[in-house]
Amino acid sequence: MREIWGKRAIVEGEISREKETGRPLAIRHIVDMKVLAELQRGSYLKARAIAPRKPSAPLAEEIIRQLRDA
Repeated sequence: MREIWGKRAIVEGEISREKETGRPLAIRHIVDMKVLAELQRGSYLKARAIAPRKPSAPLAEEIIRQLRDA
């Protein structure tokens, strides 16, 4: 456990949470744990859309503006 302290992980078990915020306090009776790969700084900048936009489709900014102003 010391090797993975402070790293991101997916942990399955019984979770006790803070009543007001829902923030996890403790995990007991751990069933499974997977350590996630470290992310490089700024890696989110390499993200791309999952599907190409059609030329006739509106821009994302326009769609968001329409939803916000509706």
